[in-house]
Amino acid sequence: FNIIVFLVYSKNKAEARLAARKQARAKEIRLRLMERQQKEIAENESSDRYNHSDLSHANHQGNGDHISMRCRNNQMISRESRTSSYASSRRSSQESLDLCGDSPRDLKHYLHELEEKLRKTLISNAQLDNEKQSFVYQIDLFKDEMEEQEENYLRLQRDFKEKSRNFEQLKRDNEKLRFDFKCFKDALEERDQLIKKADLVIIRNNDGKKILSKLCRSKLVNGGIETKSNLLNSDEINGEQNDEQETNQNQQPVLLTDSISLISKEAAEMLSEIEGESLESKLSEILSERKSMQNQINSLKNDLENERNRIDSLTDSLAASSSNLSSDKQAEIQSN
Repeated sequence: FNIIVFLVYSKNKAEARLAARKQARAKEIRLRLMERQQKEIAENESSDRYNHSDLSHANHQGNGDHISMRCRNNQMISRESRTSSYASSRRSSQESLDLCGDSPRDLKHYLHELEEKLRKTLISNAQLDNEKQSFVYQIDLFKDEMEEQEENYLRLQRDFKEKSRNFEQLKRDNEKLRFDFKCFKDALEERDQLIKKADLVIIRNNDGKKILSKLCRSKLVNGGIETKSNLLNSDEINGEQNDEQETNQNQQPVLLTDSISLISKEAAEMLSEIEGESLESKLSEILSERKSMQNQINSLKNDLENERNRIDSLTDSLAASSSNLSSDKQAEIQSN
């Protein structure tokens, strides 16, 4: 569809450009024709005046010279008219030869008729020549237009072939991407089913990252593919809710590679009770609490051992004192 629109736009643009060029050339042709017609009319008037002066000068000469001059003028006129029309020149020459023996008055009258015919013939020839030049110029314009149209056609044909190749390449890429999409989608669905069967939860490992999704109703983004899975975000682990972060997460998907981990729900619930922004911070908090508890246990063990030693020493001292008392009592009994 874009190619068709481009072709129509190019055609309209080329037609507008050619129309403007035609108008400019037609205007130029009209100006040239007007100048040429004016020039030819001026030349015809000057030639008519020259012929009239020659004829008036010849009338004052003798009859023999007068007849010979008229014959020569008629022959000259017939030669000039022959260039414009063969039939009219032949008829004029024949009539001039027939009338060479007539009276000077008739010859003069006939000469005026021939001059009028010659003037009309010259004017018609000039007009025909102007029309011929106009037609030749129009033919040149049509040739230029045809050449330009051919060039535009060839250029558009090349563009069409190139766009067709690009379209086929994009079509193949689209089919490949659709196939990859289906494969990734099936893999993610299978993974989600396995996670669901194992009753596990996905958490992130990165520090300070935004929310991924909610537990049991979330979207995992991997390579631009969204799917539902059991996820636990960092705010749920911290016991916090943040709608703004959830909106940002929906607008800007995060690619997941090695930044997620699978844990049980019991561990996730335990982690949700611990303060911290990331899994690493929570684990470090657990380790520090474990170390402190271990130290407390060790100190209590030491205290217990000390108490036991003290109790043992007291027991020994009590046993010694009791043995001394019993020996004294026995001595008294014996003395009595």
